[in-house]
Amino acid sequence: MKLSQARPCDKCRGKIAPQFYRVRVDLAFFSPRNANAVLGTAQILGGIGALAVAEAMAPGAEDAIVCAGDKEPELLDTLFICQECYLAGEIDLAVLLEQLHARREGARADGAADCGARLRAYGVVALTSDELYALKPQLEAEARASKKAVRIAWMHARHGRTEGRRCKDCEHLVRGGYFKCRLYGISASVATDWRLKWEACGLFKDRERAEAIKG
Repeated sequence: MKLSQARPCDKCRGKIAPQFYRVRVDLAFFSPRNANAVLGTAQILGGIGALAVAEAMAPGAEDAIVCAGDKEPELLDTLFICQECYLAGEIDLAVLLEQLHARREGARADGAADCGARLRAYGVVALTSDELYALKPQLEAEARASKKAVRIAWMHARHGRTEGRRCKDCEHLVRGGYFKCRLYGISASVATDWRLKWEACGLFKDRERAEAIKG
């Protein structure tokens, strides 16, 4: 781990030196198909050690339990907890993760003005950071009224739209246990879940074309 990757404690926001705890969090879920294949094979084999043998024989045994962070590193969150906070008492991981995501969103917002300038240079309509945050209440109200998720409305306001294209065809869509947008931000929370049917934003990049170029 590089020194540049260090940051204050995610609980107290204090220093983490000289030693701290690194808590890695991602979403994990059972794959019914793979788990049943292993259990079915073990039942057929029977006897002591049947499960170990079944895991060596059954297809998909390695993914009987799917850990999202193993499949997509972007889906893995890492918390830094100083030793004092670790020993002091209860730690609410859900709250700390939401706070971490909020800080990341703030960091992205700080660079939104520069991003907007680059997009305008390429002919893509985008709002500046100040314009975007001034319109945030309006965006949220319009999204609720149209039954559209605030997160895609946010992307449309920031980056414009790509008419006739959907998120399902975009290279920035992360495919794992759940769909995520790499540009919006990724977490283990449903707050960053993405929908294939949404109209693509102005940063759309054709996935099939990109894969063809890569060869």
